[in-house]
Amino acid sequence: MHIALMFASPLLSLALVATAQAEGHFTGNLTFHPVGCEKVRECYLDETFHYVDSKGGDWEAQKDDKTDGASIPDWAQRIVGYPFDPSFIRAAVIHDHYCDRHVRSMLQTHWVFYDGLLASHVSPAKAKIMYAAILIGGPKWIDLIPGKPCKQGATCIQRVSKVQLPSEAYVTTAEDAHSVIARGPQYDEPQVRAAIEEIRRKIELNPEAVSEDDILAEARKLPQNQFFFDNIDGVVINPPQNDVRQ
Repeated sequence: MHIALMFASPLLSLALVATAQAEGHFTGNLTFHPVGCEKVRECYLDETFHYVDSKGGDWEAQKDDKTDGASIPDWAQRIVGYPFDPSFIRAAVIHDHYCDRHVRSMLQTHWVFYDGLLASHVSPAKAKIMYAAILIGGPKWIDLIPGKPCKQGATCIQRVSKVQLPSEAYVTTAEDAHSVIARGPQYDEPQVRAAIEEIRRKIELNPEAVSEDDILAEARKLPQNQFFFDNIDGVVINPPQNDVRQ
C-alpha cells in the first residue's frame, strides 16, 4: 500500500498542476479589412476565428463580423491601452460577436473576455481591471421570457409594456430569435467612471485580494445596473387575468 501511494502521489500532483494551469486557446488567423480600419475603429474579420475557453466552452467570431476593438473609453486608454492592442484584440473580437448577438448570457459573455485576456497572457491585474470595466460599464442584457398560459385553455397576451424598463434599456431580438432587454455601454457616466477608477486602484494595490466575485459585487452596486443583475436569469412576463384571451 505504501509503495502504491509513493507512485500515485506524483501522478496526482502532476494532474493537479495541469488542472491549475489549464487556459483557453485561440485558433485561426485574426486579420481585418479594409486596410487601416483600426484607426477609425471599424474593422471586419477576414475569416472566422475560434476560441475554446478554460472551461472547455467553444466560441467564435465569424467572417465579416464587425469589431471596434476592445471596449476602452478614451479616458482609460492611457491606463489600459489602445483598443486594437495585439495583447487583447483576440479576446475583444470574440466578446464583440456575442455582445452584438445576445445568444449567450451577459455574464458568460463578459467572463469569456476576461478568460480570453488571460489566455492572451495579459497580466492578471490588467485582465481584472478590464473585466471590471466591462461588468461595471459595459453593455447589459437579460432574457425576456414569455409567461405561461394564465389558465388551462387560455393564452396570455404578452405585452412588453408591463415590464418597467430602466432608463435607456430597450427590447430587442437576439440572433437566435428570442427576446432580450438590453442597454448599451455607459463608460462615460460619472458614477460608472468613478466605480471603475476605484476598483482599478484596489486591483493595482493587491490583485490577488480582488476576486471575480468581488468584481461582480462592485458592478451590482451601481443603481443603473441593478435591474439587470437583479433579474440575471431573465424577466418573465405574466399579464394579469383580465388580459386573458378566451
